Parts: sequence; C-alpha cells; structure tokens
Amino acid sequence: IMQDPPLLRQGFRESSLIWALSSASAAWGVATACAQGWIDDCACNN
Repeated sequence: IMQDPPLLRQGFRESSLIWALSSASAAWGVATACAQGWIDDCACNN
C-alpha cells in the first residue's frame, strides 16, 4: 500500500486483511521477478 491511508492505521480486522494481502502480493512479485531473472542482484538458484 503505497499511500498509507489513515483508515489502515486503525485496529480493524479488515485493515489487517488488507496489510496481509499487500504483503503477500509484494513477496510474490519479488519472488516471481527473481525467478524470471529480472532482478540483477537476485541470489535464486534458477
């Protein structure tokens, strides 16, 4: 989440779901890019 809206800084269950989905998306994106060789400093064993 790039803009960090105030609603997500509150202690709502929905906020934690959004943070979890955002974190999973970021991790998946980095892992995919690394596996495809799109990241020069990646240490993956293709």
